[in-house]
Amino acid sequence: MATFLLDPPPEVEVVAFFRTTRLAAQSGSAAFTDALIDQLTAIVGDSTPGVTTPIPRDTQLSLLFNAAAEKTGGQGRKLVLLVDGLDEDRDGQPGSGPPSIASLLPEAPGDVLRVVVTGRPDHRLPIDVPAGHPLRRCRVRELSPSPYAGEIAATAPLELDELLHGDQEHRDVLGLITACGDGLTCEEFEDLTGIGPDQVTGRLGTLVKGTVTARAHRRHLFTHETLRETAVQRLGAALDGCRDRLHAWAERYRSRGWPDTTPRYLLFGYPRMLQETRDVARLTALATDSTRHDRMLDHPGGDVAALAEILAAQELALSSDQPDLLGMARLSMRRTDLTTRARTANLPIALPAVWATLNQPVRAGALARSIRDPYRRFQALALLAEAVAAAGDHEQARMLVGDAEQIARSITVADQQASVPALLARALAAADGERQTARSVAESDGPAEAPGAAGEYEQAGAVADDVEQSARSIVDPDRRASALTAVASTVAAAGDNDRARTIAGDAEQIARSVVDPHRRTWALTALVRAVGAAGDLDRARVMAGDAAQVARSITDPDWRTSALTALVRALGGAGDLDRARAIAGDAVQAARTVVDPDDQAWALAEVVDVIAEVGDHEHAAQIARSIAHPDLRAGALATVAEAGAAAGDPRRAARIAPAVTNADPGERTMTDLVGAAVAAGDVERAVQIARTIKSLFQRARTLADLAVVTGLPRGSRLLAEAFTVGPWQVPMLALAKLNPELSIRIADAAYAEDWP
Repeated sequence: MATFLLDPPPEVEVVAFFRTTRLAAQSGSAAFTDALIDQLTAIVGDSTPGVTTPIPRDTQLSLLFNAAAEKTGGQGRKLVLLVDGLDEDRDGQPGSGPPSIASLLPEAPGDVLRVVVTGRPDHRLPIDVPAGHPLRRCRVRELSPSPYAGEIAATAPLELDELLHGDQEHRDVLGLITACGDGLTCEEFEDLTGIGPDQVTGRLGTLVKGTVTARAHRRHLFTHETLRETAVQRLGAALDGCRDRLHAWAERYRSRGWPDTTPRYLLFGYPRMLQETRDVARLTALATDSTRHDRMLDHPGGDVAALAEILAAQELALSSDQPDLLGMARLSMRRTDLTTRARTANLPIALPAVWATLNQPVRAGALARSIRDPYRRFQALALLAEAVAAAGDHEQARMLVGDAEQIARSITVADQQASVPALLARALAAADGERQTARSVAESDGPAEAPGAAGEYEQAGAVADDVEQSARSIVDPDRRASALTAVASTVAAAGDNDRARTIAGDAEQIARSVVDPHRRTWALTALVRAVGAAGDLDRARVMAGDAAQVARSITDPDWRTSALTALVRALGGAGDLDRARAIAGDAVQAARTVVDPDDQAWALAEVVDVIAEVGDHEHAAQIARSIAHPDLRAGALATVAEAGAAAGDPRRAARIAPAVTNADPGERTMTDLVGAAVAAGDVERAVQIARTIKSLFQRARTLADLAVVTGLPRGSRLLAEAFTVGPWQVPMLALAKLNPELSIRIADAAYAEDWP
């Protein structure tokens, strides 16, 4: 392979990657991608784009392969990719780790590109290599042993024995090479040991025979991994002293702020040694050091290497029975920093509410007000008001509602304006909860109302008037009806049913004037919910009948199905299950008239969802089994299983589950299955299913939810997994419920970057 690389035929252009466990910079798929991008870019002639995450670079690699093949093919030449040591690749294992090198090899090389790989004959391909990949069916040739390699294999162990029994100076040098794992340059030896360059050169010169070689940035490392393994065994406890010297060396540069003179080994090789020795504390500290990562950006592939060491630290921490959640959170945050570089701009609008649940309302308010975009700031304040009210501080919640209302007046985007009344009304209802209780007591007990309570209620009514006025000012009739309906719902939820009915009546007049039957159906359906919430069930039934009649007139079967299913859901929410089930039959008939098979499957799945909601599980399961699309059928069955389990019928969930899991279900289906398993009391099964969810974000959220279900100490392990696979914010709400003190420490450091 090396000979072919150094002396290829004139009509061949070669790019290569020699994978070795002895060199961290050449030991994984991230290094493979980085090395090949540089080589292919040189062929294509373009500058290498910047690195943000490994995923875009995988895509970039594929594009560069195509471009390089096109260019060499246009010159009448072939492009050959050489990959040596494929059997030593340890990536591509189940879970959230990086892909294997094998999975990144071109699946369709074409006429110009050729791929040559070498490895041991008993090597099994990683599981992430697709079934149809050329590696699984290509021709395999057995290579005869190299005479040169045989000579080295015979003499190297003898040389190693001689060195191990030599003087202390050579044993020290050999010990450092063995301990470091990634090789050291002469300059690094000099800096580490403090001895002069002539002495370093002399000592290393006696080693560079068959045992140690200088390669890749002139690093001195063993010629074969088995020699290093032998040295590890023979040196034994003496390696601890060598590792201590390397730790002290790293600490010296850390204390100086990782200057531009930092040896390359400490940036790229040292983490591998920590991983090998399972030093999770030092590796975590290294992988969360933003100053060091900034220095790594001075080198090609710095971000990729930083992400790789974070992943290594996470995997190492997860191997503990009780993972360090603070450390896991730190690693997750650092990973987020590297992949986004824009924390403030992307601040989640729900994060201030998290602070409120941690009994930190002042800090929560400051965080919400720091959001620059007016609409997102309004959303954050509205959500925060609800959280503060839920914590019992209604006065502070009312102040937040006032701030949100002020910001709402500055929102100019039409779609955003339309959603403002509903959000503001909901926040108002939450903030007004205490006064509604006070008013109820006052009405029943006469003059026992506290001084000033009536005045406060009048103030709340004035805010509600403003919200209603904002809704009525919307020009578009559809949006005006929708906004008034939302106001009616939230006012009803606050207990003012008379006012809710009045607002709903005005919304009904507007809704009935809508010409388009589909939009009129949706408007009336929303009113069914609002009027039902206000306690006027007779009026809700009349509106439902009218909405059903209009829905049946919709000519498009897909839209007709959607309108009828929404009406079924609204009736179920209003408590009229009999009428809901009757209209569900119309929805099924409409869904079956959809011509396109995929669209029909989606329509039937939607109907199954609402029928299960209204409690007709047998009918829902029957329809679900009739869906032709396997993934949608699995999702529909999972919905029925979850609904049955939640309704106290775990046997139905157990009967349906096998049909679901055998269908290779999608993300939503898997989440539904987790819910069904929890409802049936099988938390262990729920955890197993959650770990197979493909979406990392959804997997993290589901694991965090399960952590709350299981409680501590089991929940700590699930939270650690959630921190590993998803954004750090995802497990925070769950952690706040399980360990408030720790969640405060993590949240405290999230934006201060002040880790203990």
